Amino acid sequence: MKLFIDFGFYIREGWANFTRSRMLSLFSILIISISIAIITLFSTVFFNVDNYLREMENNPVYSIFLTPDTSAKEGKDLALYLETLKGISDVKLVMPDESMKKLARRFPLAGEIQKTLEGNPLPISIRLRIATPSVIKVRQVLKQYSIVESIYSPHFFLSQLKSLSSAVSFFIALIAAILVLASVFTIYNVIRITILARQNDIAIMQLVGADMKFIRAPFTVEGTLQGLSGGILGALFGSGLIYIIRTHYLVHFQYLPFLSRITSLPPSYFVGIILLSVAMGIFGSTMAASRIDYV
Repeated sequence: MKLFIDFGFYIREGWANFTRSRMLSLFSILIISISIAIITLFSTVFFNVDNYLREMENNPVYSIFLTPDTSAKEGKDLALYLETLKGISDVKLVMPDESMKKLARRFPLAGEIQKTLEGNPLPISIRLRIATPSVIKVRQVLKQYSIVESIYSPHFFLSQLKSLSSAVSFFIALIAAILVLASVFTIYNVIRITILARQNDIAIMQLVGADMKFIRAPFTVEGTLQGLSGGILGALFGSGLIYIIRTHYLVHFQYLPFLSRITSLPPSYFVGIILLSVAMGIFGSTMAASRIDYV
C-alpha cells in the first residue's frame, strides 16, 4: 500500500514540476520533438531501403536481350519455352515499341531523342524471375540460343545497393546517436535548472526526514513526461512530413519506382521510437536528480 502512495506522490510532484516550469518544459519538448522527427524520417528511409533490397534479393528480375535481327515469332517461341522450365516465373516478352514507351515515360528526354532517330534501336527482350537454385541451369540453356545477345542480372546492381545501404545506415546511426545525446543533454540541463530553483523545498524535505529516493523520484518523473511528450509530438510531426513528401513530391518520380513506393513506418516502429524518447527522458533526468545531495 505504501508503494502505491509513494508512487502517487512521485506522479503528482513530477506533474507539478512539469507544469510549474512551462517554458523550460516546452523548450525541452521542442528539442526532443525535433530530434525524434528527424530520427523518424531517417528510420523511414532505412526501413524502405531494407525492404526494397530484401524484395530484390528474394525476387530478382532478369532481362534477356535478343539480337537486333530476332523476329517477334522467335522471341515468342523462346518465351514460351522458358515458361516450361522449372524455377522460372512471370515470363513476359517485351517488344521494342513497348520498351521505348516505358523508357519515354520514365525519361522524357529519351522520347524526344527517339523522335530524331530512324526506327527503334531497342531490341526485343524477355523479362522473367528466376529462382536462385535455377540460375545456372537457365544460363546453360540460353547459351544454346544464338538469338540471345546478353542477360542482365540484378545481382551486381544489388551488391552495389547493399554497399550504399551500409554506408547510409552507418550515417543514419551516427546522426541518431548525436540527436539522442543532444536530447539527453537538454533534459539533463532542464532538470538541473528545476532542481536549483527548488533548492529551498529540497532542503525542507531533507530536514523533515525525507529520504533521497523520495526527493529525486519526482524529477525523474518530470523528465519522463518531457521525453514522452516530445516523443509523441516528434513521431506525429515526422510521420506528417513523410506523408507530405510522399503525396506531394515523390509521386512525381514515377521513373524511379523505389521513391514512388515509399511507405510510412509500421506502428511497432513508432512505439519503439516513442519508447526511445521516454528512455532519453528517464536517463537524462535520473542523471540530473542523482546530483542532488544533502544540504
